Amino acid sequence: MASVGLSPEVAKEANKSSKIHGPLGYIIPSLKGIARHRNQQVLLRHDDGEDQRIDLTLACVANGQYFGGGMWVCPQSQLDDGQFDVLVLAGMARRHLIPTLAKVFRGNHLRTRGVETSRARSISMDPVWRENKILLELDGEQLGRLPAKFEIMEAGLKLRLAKL
Repeated sequence: MASVGLSPEVAKEANKSSKIHGPLGYIIPSLKGIARHRNQQVLLRHDDGEDQRIDLTLACVANGQYFGGGMWVCPQSQLDDGQFDVLVLAGMARRHLIPTLAKVFRGNHLRTRGVETSRARSISMDPVWRENKILLELDGEQLGRLPAKFEIMEAGLKLRLAKL
């Protein structure tokens, strides 16, 4: 799971302040992140399509279903289907984020206004203005910032098993 927007702020807060694991370990950091978060303008491109300019609240590029202590952010994602599941919250105000957050733990957020899902083999995200520092979070760690490109590599992971 990779994400931009709100979740890198939440992950940073959860990593520095929480001794509690699981869903409870992300509720307070999420509320703090929501209080500080400001939407930013991002160009989002699926596969070889046209750039979409969005007022980014949160975007997740997923090959799995869960992140953040059990948040069921992409309930339809499958590890082996050859596509990313993309979840985008665009232009969402703070007053709508808290009720949406409450729905994520059960996977009931997909029908919420402002939540969009799609699927793609590659996703690119760029800040509209290069001077904007839009943070990138990968599997709970803040590891960089946009621009970023994610691509599915079929059979890209080879495993070698030792005999027991």
